[in-house]
Amino acid sequence: MTIYGGVHRGTRLRPNANPVLDAMRDDDLGHDPWGTAMAWGFAVCDYLHHVALCDDIPAGLGYSPAATVRGEGFEEEGYPEQYIVEMGLDTYTLVTAAKCLDRYLDWCKAAGRDY
Repeated sequence: MTIYGGVHRGTRLRPNANPVLDAMRDDDLGHDPWGTAMAWGFAVCDYLHHVALCDDIPAGLGYSPAATVRGEGFEEEGYPEQYIVEMGLDTYTLVTAAKCLDRYLDWCKAAGRDY
């Protein structure tokens, strides 16, 4: 069962912004939209699988969890992972971000920005 809290911490300019998508926009999106979205997407999926114990992960992201015990194996090795942990985001916000990233990656493919 997935519990949705639905609390978004937007910014003054984007009050309804999903914080994950907002942080991703401020990352290296202009130079490498595919790589940036993949990094954020896998960080979100990893957190949902190993920490939130949520199965609501879009199949289009191609996420395959590491061969570790569920609930273990999440490492804060990059900026996306650190951001997700520091912000203390709820499951609803992360699932919404994963679904948006899935659609965004489809757009990157259609625009020829994937590799």
